[in-house]
Amino acid sequence: MAYTESQKKASIKYMSEKTDDIRLRVKKGLKEKYKLEAEKRGVSMTQFIIGCVEKEIKDSNYKYKRDDMAGKVDNMRRYLVIREQDGTLEDVHAEVYESLEEANNSAKYSWNHLTDAEQKKNHVFVAEVTESDLYEDAIEDGEAIDWTAYKQYNTPEGGFDSDEQ
Repeated sequence: MAYTESQKKASIKYMSEKTDDIRLRVKKGLKEKYKLEAEKRGVSMTQFIIGCVEKEIKDSNYKYKRDDMAGKVDNMRRYLVIREQDGTLEDVHAEVYESLEEANNSAKYSWNHLTDAEQKKNHVFVAEVTESDLYEDAIEDGEAIDWTAYKQYNTPEGGFDSDEQ
């Protein structure tokens, strides 16, 4: 069934207000490579590329030099977007953010870009982690802080939780 003119206008309005468009050019052959990698993971090529970019951002953001933070670490906290698949802790993906707002935005985006079938198998939520929640080896002098090396976390008030959607 074809879109009505009003449905088309509503879709265009939604897309212009709620999304940004990124055009990406790659060498010949890479598009097919990325498509196959996405299919292996059961996600769209867009989700795969966004996941790769977000992982790169996470990898660079969650590591802070302890030397640069002398005396500041005790009061630090980070917000994690955690995605559990199939209700197990064996396949957990976590992204690290400095603010609850950033984490909530990322969690909502991640949740809204899952298919209905994926939503049934996943739980996406925001957790709060402080230094005392980390394993000892997550922090070493002169080394980075790995905010994903937590032994426990707290659920922040106002944090996104897909179970409440």
